[in-house]
Amino acid sequence: MCRAEGMGIVPWGVLGQGKFKTEADTPQTAEERSVSAALEKVANEVGNGVSLGAVAIAWALQKSTYAFPIVGGRNAQQLEEVLKALNIVLTPEQIKSLEGAAPFVFGFPYLPLFGTDPALGDGRGNFFVSSVGTVKFVKAPARSSLVLERTSRLLAYAMYQCGFAALYAPTWITSAKNEIQSPIATY
Repeated sequence: MCRAEGMGIVPWGVLGQGKFKTEADTPQTAEERSVSAALEKVANEVGNGVSLGAVAIAWALQKSTYAFPIVGGRNAQQLEEVLKALNIVLTPEQIKSLEGAAPFVFGFPYLPLFGTDPALGDGRGNFFVSSVGTVKFVKAPARSSLVLERTSRLLAYAMYQCGFAALYAPTWITSAKNEIQSPIATY
């Protein structure tokens, strides 16, 4: 619905409440192990020592045109790690791999009544939608991969949410905050 109305989304729990770890880090459920393994595989493909959390945030940013993931941080080091996600552009194969790691249940009213967002699929909807007449949907645009746009959104929110961390952040963050335009605010 947000996509159809041109609204942004603010995904919560993108980092899995700290449960996305490498196999050696902590015991996990079978689903958490599967997701962590997929994140670790993609992180290794991306290289540059990116964390599993950075890959998870990059995935969330690429899922919608206007996504503002909620990220938490208690110090500048955690903020720097999150900012690495802004330079990650995942391939369609990597996104498919991440999404296939664990089942996602849409829940009511999507399944079984209305199906998923028709703008993301073939644009036809499902039986219930098509039974009321001919309904055509505009296919959703592909997610932009402009790093500046992604940087402004996440940096603006990170500075709003973790403003204290910016006091200890590297100088490039504090100097960049004065030059970045954001849909949330101008810094």
